[in-house]
Amino acid sequence: DGEVLLSGGDEGKSNVHAFEITGKYVWIEGLSFYNFNNCVKVGPTGSNVAVMRCKMNHFFTAIKCLADDGYFADNVMRESYNATDPSVAKSQRNEGHGIELGTSTRGTVMCYNAVTCVADAFRSWGRDTDTYGNDVIFGVDDFIELDDGGMNNRVWENRVSYCGENAVSFQPYIGGPAYVIRNVVVGQKGNPIKNRYAAEAGIFINNTFIGNDGDGNDMILGAYSRNNLYLVIPGKSRSLRMDVSTPERMKVLNMDYDGVGAMGPNGKSMADFAKETGLEQHGVPLGGD
Repeated sequence: DGEVLLSGGDEGKSNVHAFEITGKYVWIEGLSFYNFNNCVKVGPTGSNVAVMRCKMNHFFTAIKCLADDGYFADNVMRESYNATDPSVAKSQRNEGHGIELGTSTRGTVMCYNAVTCVADAFRSWGRDTDTYGNDVIFGVDDFIELDDGGMNNRVWENRVSYCGENAVSFQPYIGGPAYVIRNVVVGQKGNPIKNRYAAEAGIFINNTFIGNDGDGNDMILGAYSRNNLYLVIPGKSRSLRMDVSTPERMKVLNMDYDGVGAMGPNGKSMADFAKETGLEQHGVPLGGD
């Protein structure tokens, strides 16, 4: 009747998987894991695998899923032994995650998990994926990587604190859309919204994004933005930036009713930005404090 602990051993970094699943309709619940490469690895021939209410400690990546229709909920994931190891080269410490999805996956749900001390809390590289209600704190790389993800990635009502380098990563994200709704993000080293290589197609509604340095929020192309707070901590600058260098770039942005903190959008007052671009006609300037 007590806790069931699966252990990969007390020494070093185990390269063993606790469960390697190739079948369908598998349910894992209420187990504790310690020192595995993957606590649960789902191969591409599997599907409809559920992992719920498990505790996972000291792993490379807690759950790696290469199959469709996974359901991963109410788990505690603590410490990737790769991401948190200072003896590992910095360029290699961005591997070792909470949950990692393959690029061909679809229909995954990742919800109500508590994740800490990993590289990416969620590497959401599939499509038709829901990530919601998670609590993420103290990471090494990003809260969620949508980088190579497909259409209809939905990210909502997550609480994200000091997740590492960036929060919501688009490096790049092309095709989309991604739906980013009612998240609270604070304390990352770089961008709350990370745009690399002209990523596009995101919908941002009712989020609070607080930057921790001068980089601020780096808005993607083709964004729809409503009722968000784009802020930066006191003493820093530039809460929000975006590419409005050509009329074509401005036409694919639809932004209004947002609150923007220090220095305003692109370092301009809200009034000047709205006049020059036609965006944020009802936007609200907010003080840096």
